Amino acid sequence: MAGIGFELKKIFANQGVTHAVRGTLYAAMATIGPILLVVVGFVVLFFISGLQHAHLYQRDVLMAIILYTFIFSLVLTLPLSAVLSRYIADCIYEDRLEDVLSGYYAGLLLNMGVALLTCVPFLAAAVYWGSLPHLDALLAGMFFLAMVFLFYNMPFISALKEYRRIALAFVAGMGISVGLSYILVVLVAMRLVPGILLGIGVGFGLTAWLLYLLARNFFKTKRRKYTLFWQYLRRYKWILLGNAFYVLGLYVHNFVFWVAPPANEGAANLSVTVAQIFHMAPMYDVATFLAMLTSVPAMVIFVVRTEINFHEKYQEYCHQLTGGVGHDLEAAKKRMFSTLVQGMLFIGKAQLLVSFILYLVLLYLAPILHLGGFVLTLYPLLAAGFFVVYLMYFMVIFLHYFSDEAGVAWVTGTFFSIVLLVSVLCVVFSVPPIFYGAGLFAGAFAGWTLAFFRLKYIEKHLNHIIFGR
Repeated sequence: MAGIGFELKKIFANQGVTHAVRGTLYAAMATIGPILLVVVGFVVLFFISGLQHAHLYQRDVLMAIILYTFIFSLVLTLPLSAVLSRYIADCIYEDRLEDVLSGYYAGLLLNMGVALLTCVPFLAAAVYWGSLPHLDALLAGMFFLAMVFLFYNMPFISALKEYRRIALAFVAGMGISVGLSYILVVLVAMRLVPGILLGIGVGFGLTAWLLYLLARNFFKTKRRKYTLFWQYLRRYKWILLGNAFYVLGLYVHNFVFWVAPPANEGAANLSVTVAQIFHMAPMYDVATFLAMLTSVPAMVIFVVRTEINFHEKYQEYCHQLTGGVGHDLEAAKKRMFSTLVQGMLFIGKAQLLVSFILYLVLLYLAPILHLGGFVLTLYPLLAAGFFVVYLMYFMVIFLHYFSDEAGVAWVTGTFFSIVLLVSVLCVVFSVPPIFYGAGLFAGAFAGWTLAFFRLKYIEKHLNHIIFGR
């Protein structure tokens, strides 16, 4: 996020309400703008599916494919993207821009290779052991690869600083997705699943391709040193592992409820199977999605208020390392960690207020959005869980500042393990539905607690850690 931070500091350097609003909107577009565009686009797409009056089974298949595509493309891409971000940052810092594209292509080959090795067998099973038509499976695979390509390009957003063009790429992609889907499903009367899959596959593929062209245009020179990125994968295996634990922890509670049996005899089954291959828990998945969106504003608050201020104090501390005296170094360290604490407290208070307001809005909109009481029962604890997840994630970012990659892996590994364990216990002991999100909350709280004490240890021994290295 460094590129975003540099641009924001230029904006906020000018005083006044106009610059404050501009900076906030800039941060929102850079951090959550693509997410909001995707959400709006899919709301429109499901409205289009209603225009065709398609059978409920077709809508379930479409929802299952989209759900699986988003979750597993993130699971496959996010760990590798974390190492790629480190590689790009080091190349920029060391003025080795000619090495960026070679690392890009090496990572892309690995990411797309793993994606093919996972999606092809699954879709083949969906066709031959499930009931998914061949065309639907082919288009689902195309959509999955497009999303992997898109998520792989995301680390370049911060490096490029071409936020207007990036926003236009997402707008163009969503426009193509919605427009082409409408033409195929409503005007051409194509079957719902292949019509929308073709539309969104082309649209997201276009967005990914435009982001790639921006990256290739920015990093024009290229040296054929593809082994550099492979060396980074070996060197920063803790970053790879830590981000794998994090993204799995975000969704492993969903996986548990996808295959969970009914809580007791005669109770409604939360889990459903679509096309004999896709396991889902639609009500739990919808509640999870809404809860995740509730805490998204915390990311904007973090970028606007906390990370920028902390980065300035971090730079002051690093400056004292090279030319300051002992008491100046200690004072700089105290200011840095004081800024960290104040920023986290501000995020917590602001996000609590935002979450409360959004919960009231959701209660008002629930009848309009046809959200059942069961979803609203699941939502509060899941929303609290994602609130703590984001707080934990911000602590993890600070651990990265101090190059504590092993600590990050321990934090996210604890998060993943506790989420899985408590979610399984919720199913085994048939807890009331209001506590179904206990796994996410418990795992996030455990991860946040470990990150807190890890940062306290770093604060106490920071000078020794820095000079020891």
